[in-house]
Amino acid sequence: MNKSKLYQEIINNVTLDNFDTLKDKFNLTHNEMLGLFNYGLSSDIITSKKELLLFLLLEKQFLLTLDSKRVGLISDTHIGSQLDNFEYIRMSYDFFRSQEISDVLHLGDLFDAYSSRIDLTQDELFCLCNNQLKKFHDNYPKDINTHIILGNHDEIISKTGIDLFKELSSSTIDILGYGTSYVKCQDYKLCLEHKVSCSRLVPSRYNYDLIIQGHSHFFKYKEKKYILKIASCSDLQPNGKTTGLYAPGFATLDVTNDMQINCYNIVNNEINCSLKLRIKG
Repeated sequence: MNKSKLYQEIINNVTLDNFDTLKDKFNLTHNEMLGLFNYGLSSDIITSKKELLLFLLLEKQFLLTLDSKRVGLISDTHIGSQLDNFEYIRMSYDFFRSQEISDVLHLGDLFDAYSSRIDLTQDELFCLCNNQLKKFHDNYPKDINTHIILGNHDEIISKTGIDLFKELSSSTIDILGYGTSYVKCQDYKLCLEHKVSCSRLVPSRYNYDLIIQGHSHFFKYKEKKYILKIASCSDLQPNGKTTGLYAPGFATLDVTNDMQINCYNIVNNEINCSLKLRIKG
C-alpha cells in the first residue's frame, strides 16, 4: 500500500480506542503512527478529525520528557564484541559528569549479540547473550540516567527469549523501545532512530526538530534533513585505520540557546572535538 492510501485509511478509521489495533494491522511502529497524525494536522482534513488527531498526538507522543538543558549522546557500544571497549564508555561518562550532564541518550546496539555466529545453536546463543548482560551489569556506569533505544543487534537478544526491558530497567536505566522513539528536551522534539526510519512516511520537520541516529558508527550531519549520525563508542569502526569523524566517540546536546551539538572523537585515549553544530529552533 502506498503512503497516500496508508495515510487515508488510518486517518479515516482511527478512534480513541483503536490506536494499537491499527498500528499492528499496518505493521507500523508507535512513532510512525504519531508521524501520520502530525502529517494529518498539516493537511486539509475535516475539523473534527483534526481535534481527534491532536488529542491522540498529545496523549501518546512523548515517551520521555527531559527537564535537562544538556544531555549526552552515545551509541553502538556493542558490548560482547571482541572490539567493545569499556574504557571509551568510561571516558564518555567521565566527560558527561564533568559537564554536569545527568541524562544520556543511547542510540542503540548496546550489545553485539553475535549476529554473525550462524554456527551457534539457540541454547548457545542464549548463553552468550546472557554473558553480555552480565558484562553490562558488571561494567556499565549506573550513576547517570541512561535512556536507551534498542538496535538491530539488541533485537537478536530479544529473539532468544531474553526480555531486555525487564533485564536492563533500573532506577537509572530505562528502555524507550525498539528502533525509534520520540524524546522532548525542554521545548525541542527529538527523534531517536537506529536502522529504521520513522521519517520515511512524513517530512521530518512535521514531527521533530532533530533526528539523531545510531547504526552508522561515524559522525555526520545532514543539514537539509536535520539528521545527526552518532559515532560508535567501540573499536567496531567502518574503517579501523581512519581517525576524526570515523573514530570512536560520543556527543553532547545543549538546548540552552538553540540546539548546540559538540561531537567528540577518542583518538589515542584523548578526547577531541571534531564537529560543532548550532541548529536554530
